Amino acid sequence: MVRTIPEAGNLKVDPALAELRVEFDRDMSQGSFAWVQKSAETFPKTTGKPRWVTPRVCVLPVQLEPGREYWVGINGGRFQGFRDLSGRPAEEHPLPFRTRGK
Repeated sequence: MVRTIPEAGNLKVDPALAELRVEFDRDMSQGSFAWVQKSAETFPKTTGKPRWVTPRVCVLPVQLEPGREYWVGINGGRFQGFRDLSGRPAEEHPLPFRTRGK
């Protein structure tokens, strides 16, 4: 994985952000993904299905709320859907962040 938007640990994410994004350093299998939740309370409300915008970038449409803490995982536990073209799963990556208040 090269980067995420927002970055893990960001405490000032704009609540108007409409999609989470993960970018990988190699082409990935377009047939699956694994946006993982720790709990329903910390996972953002989704507004659409995840989709690949390039062979290396996957987005998750979301609706964020001001002043909230979120936690999303890139792969995790038995959920290993982000895989490269050889079938090797991407490393698990936690993505905790907080949105700015009103």
